[in-house]
Amino acid sequence: AGAQQFLLKSLGDKGQRVIAQVAPVPGMADDLFKQVRASGATVAVPLTETTAATAKASNELAKSKFATGSARALIKQAQDFIQRGPVTFDDFRINQTDLGATVRALGRTGGPALGRAKQLYGAMWDDLNGVLAQPSHGPTGDLLKRAIEAFKREEAAKLLKDFFLRSRVRRIGQLNFDADAFLQKLDRQRDVLAKLIPEEEIDDVIKLMTTTKLGRPGITAVKIPTMAKTPQLGFETMPFAARA
Repeated sequence: AGAQQFLLKSLGDKGQRVIAQVAPVPGMADDLFKQVRASGATVAVPLTETTAATAKASNELAKSKFATGSARALIKQAQDFIQRGPVTFDDFRINQTDLGATVRALGRTGGPALGRAKQLYGAMWDDLNGVLAQPSHGPTGDLLKRAIEAFKREEAAKLLKDFFLRSRVRRIGQLNFDADAFLQKLDRQRDVLAKLIPEEEIDDVIKLMTTTKLGRPGITAVKIPTMAKTPQLGFETMPFAARA
């Protein structure tokens, strides 16, 4: 119990230390977007990659006899979204945020719809990166790029927080954190996370679990096991007659 208490104190009971490695200053993205809007600039995001990903998924679903209802519903929503053509950045951000929440929710249950959602989510980030790749137009262009980068980091922080919270478990009333479970979740969705932050920063998160010393010699997160489900009551060494 003491080791787990130390671990959660070191990392934060909600993964604050983990999240802080990628998260922007709170409210930074909103503040930057407000400055972009105040400049009078209008930004349209072409949905080139999102449209292509939707068409591919739609064709595959049409041929599948085993596609789930949730996968079909997801593609129908994507089709409705792309019909509008290029969208304002605010509209794009709202839908991107909601799709990110869908990816996190499906990550808890798995299934075919998760793969489709990840494909669409990645395609939307590719479209947004296309805006970033456009030549910067003075101070407003620089503000927009900073706003988009901050937005991406906010989404990365949400993903890591979700991994962390789903890697906690209670043992005999004591909150425990399973570092191996966290790393498994990260591995499974590393492709999504890599759309949001550099690969080097993902590696730094892994190192925080595997090699970073947490204030005690030789102690790393992965070396601290979760507690056993059954408490040790001392009966295992007691003679049978005494147990009665």
